[in-house]
Amino acid sequence: MRSRNGYEQWAGDGAGLIAGHLELLPPVAGSRILDVACGQGRLTRRLARAGATAVGLDLSAAMLDKARAGVCEGIEYVRADVTRPPG
Repeated sequence: MRSRNGYEQWAGDGAGLIAGHLELLPPVAGSRILDVACGQGRLTRRLARAGATAVGLDLSAAMLDKARAGVCEGIEYVRADVTRPPG
């Protein structure tokens, strides 16, 4: 199992991975997008900067803390388990 530091070393800043994801999407400006398992919010922030209304969802409170620490206005982050119904 990788440590958090190991994860961060493996993931780096995620620039190449995020760019690859964005190339697969149509233009997102004006869309409302849910980023499931958003982790540190890298893709969520890029979606918001591209003009989407972005919501990042993750189960991990620690990852959401990191996501919220990233600088980008107007993103909502939600802690939830997508495998279970709300309530």
